[in-house]
Amino acid sequence: MYRSLGDLVRGWMKTVYAGGIETLPPGRAWRALYPLILLAPIVVWLAPPIALALWWIGLASDSVGSWAIATCAVLVVCWTIIYAAMTRRPWYALAAPLGNVVLAYIFLRAIARGRQVEWKGRAYEVG
Repeated sequence: MYRSLGDLVRGWMKTVYAGGIETLPPGRAWRALYPLILLAPIVVWLAPPIALALWWIGLASDSVGSWAIATCAVLVVCWTIIYAAMTRRPWYALAAPLGNVVLAYIFLRAIARGRQVEWKGRAYEVG
């Protein structure tokens, strides 16, 4: 569907915010909270590897390191199961944090752009 990472970023940017916000229940509160709702899973998935890295270089306590090791292990097991269920190579689970960084980049750009969508050389506003 996408020929490059740039195409993927542009394609997801147009859909993730402008399309996603249209699926919310009615009300201003939901629309105001949507950026946080969109980013929450990414923060949860990235916090353990970031904490582990901080512990590894000596910037976090041993209790943070213990939590990070245990949580990263659980995340690797979960992603391994997910990749195996999708008939992908299970060792891709080790690269999940990198994928989450890419998702964070896409989501942050989509949030910044808001309802302004650009696709195949055309710019328009959704909703």
